[in-house]
Amino acid sequence: MKKNNENKKSRDELQNEINNLRQENTLLQSELTNFRNGNLFKQLTEITSKIFIIYQKDRIVFINNAATKLLGYSEEEFFQTEFMNFIHPDFQKIEKKNRLSIKTGEKEIANFELKIIAKNGLEHWFDFDYHLCTWNNKQAFIGCANEITNRKEVEEELVKFRLCIERSFEAIFLTDKEGNINYINPAFEQMYGFSSVEAIGKTPRILKSGSYSEDVYQNF
Repeated sequence: MKKNNENKKSRDELQNEINNLRQENTLLQSELTNFRNGNLFKQLTEITSKIFIIYQKDRIVFINNAATKLLGYSEEEFFQTEFMNFIHPDFQKIEKKNRLSIKTGEKEIANFELKIIAKNGLEHWFDFDYHLCTWNNKQAFIGCANEITNRKEVEEELVKFRLCIERSFEAIFLTDKEGNINYINPAFEQMYGFSSVEAIGKTPRILKSGSYSEDVYQNF
């Protein structure tokens, strides 16, 4: 009887060992899959100039080379610092609002513009998209960003240019290549008495007063 009990105990212990090995094998297979997927993802993100970032609980867990090259931080610096610390203070609330809209299911993908501060202190504009994903079996955010700094600088210059035109005391109008007016400034309205509705779509010949020859208006 004692020998049978010992054999039964041995079989139980063996079964426990088998179960433990199965669990360890499942875990190893999962880690191997994550490792392979991570390597494949890393390879795919290295052939683009776009920035790719994955973060969990505000901590960056993946960053591609495009981000390190453009922003000047090493991978270690990215991993050791909360993602929010890289975002310009004026845009941190926007990032939090969009992240919350993803978590609550209000949006599937969030798209917004924000500034990120590079290591040298320069500010870079990005068009940013992100959504939820799973990274190492845990929920995370994955983001893809295109730099739009040049575009934003041009837009800011155009705003300044428009303000200068609108505030000018000189009458200014713009036409298309056919010579049709498509913009007049307030000084034009005051000087010539034509409203935007009356002038847009017309040619500068509407200013004809009879004081000049026909050739002057043709050249105008």
